Amino acid sequence: MITNTVLGNLEKLFTAEHNLDFYSGAGVTATYICSTKSHAIQSLVFAAFRILIQRHSILSAIPLDEHKSAPYFGKLSEIDLRTCTSFVERKEAIFLDDMGMVDRELDVLLESQHKLNWKDDQGKKPFWRAIILQSAGLNNQITVSWIFHHALSDGVSGLVFHKHLLRILNQLEQKELLEDGPIVKIPKVELVPPLEGLYKLRLGVSFIIENLWCEWISKRHSKSKLWTGAKCTPDPKFKTLKFRTIVLSKLDTDSLLEMSRNNKTTLSGTLECVTSAAVLVNLDSKKFDRITVAGAISFRRFFRLEGKDIDNEIGVYVSTYRNEHINPISTHSDLIQETKASGQNHVSNIFSWDEARAVRSVINEEIARKGRNSMAGLAHWIGNPNSFWLGKLGKYREEAFCITNIGSWKPETSEDDKWKLSRVVFSQCSSIVGPAFTLSIATGGDGCLVLGFSWLESVVEALLMERIMESIKECIQCLVSGSMKN
Repeated sequence: MITNTVLGNLEKLFTAEHNLDFYSGAGVTATYICSTKSHAIQSLVFAAFRILIQRHSILSAIPLDEHKSAPYFGKLSEIDLRTCTSFVERKEAIFLDDMGMVDRELDVLLESQHKLNWKDDQGKKPFWRAIILQSAGLNNQITVSWIFHHALSDGVSGLVFHKHLLRILNQLEQKELLEDGPIVKIPKVELVPPLEGLYKLRLGVSFIIENLWCEWISKRHSKSKLWTGAKCTPDPKFKTLKFRTIVLSKLDTDSLLEMSRNNKTTLSGTLECVTSAAVLVNLDSKKFDRITVAGAISFRRFFRLEGKDIDNEIGVYVSTYRNEHINPISTHSDLIQETKASGQNHVSNIFSWDEARAVRSVINEEIARKGRNSMAGLAHWIGNPNSFWLGKLGKYREEAFCITNIGSWKPETSEDDKWKLSRVVFSQCSSIVGPAFTLSIATGGDGCLVLGFSWLESVVEALLMERIMESIKECIQCLVSGSMKN
């Protein structure tokens, strides 16, 4: 170890969650396509990772003392790329297009990766790993999955990682390829400060009292018809992670984005309401008529980093907002009659553009506060993070799902560049004490929107999760085809 830095408040929460085996991390996967025959892939990747690690000091940082109230970042003096990089040949060759093909083999790989933690050989390897998928006979295409401990990076930072990796691949020269050995010496560069070290997160007294009262005393699950999946439990049968993706074609992605804009909302707002409708339509409305949703929001827009562009840095700069979604069929007599007449409770009866616009308003209000009275700021007041997470066991979950949209890939390459980036997938594990399931969203250079779903077996029953995903696909198809009434 060559230095140590105290973790920020959000980073402490993630390290404690990992320490307790409640949550392991996230990942951003990207497919790279080369216009010509490439060099030996391992040499190319090792040379690129060498430059990337020396550019981003956080890639050599490892959280230590996770079990304590004041964990810190140690910093490796060197990284052996063989300990954190693996090359895997696909069972079946695949060439992704913009028609929305699902990469099932990648789904299986990501599911297995998010079941792993970072506790083996601590102090000897980084808290991230890269898996490079290759198709036999296709040496001009690789899929790179960058999996990371959440104290190192947020989802948007995953795009930063791939943006810089693509830039390096297009700039590599022969002399750098000759220096492709697995050992990377780490320069003595300070870590970028945590969120609260870069921006003042102001909190009002009433906001603190209201939220800590909900956390410590009353809890948010006071409404009898609120669905949040099974209660939080350390029972091993509730720990089996599942991961699946839904992929929209470029045509459907463009159509959904255009419809969202025409209806004065955002793609995130639309997808939150589509997913909420899909959940509610598959619940027994006599028992459950509402859900609560948490949404992630980036705070990078609020601050600047002296001498650097914060949009090019890897770190944790996020907060969350909350929304409640109510099944309108339970409160509107006309919809009840329509449902009875049709003989089915259809997802199109629940989705509403008005609600999608309301979600946009909630997000805009959160942005307008510029970090004031934010959940990220509240992290300072939770006390011991390990005790905070342990205190949730045996209690109801707070949300049905969490939605995070890291946005769309914005290419900055020129026509002369050999390497281009195609499909992007955002994924993460599902927390033992978090929402019933997690929805992670990204749009790649191929123009395809990818929805990544992660959940724990028995927290959400397999059949229910299958029905939710089918209803989401059904609702999106209704929207893009123009058959949705509202």
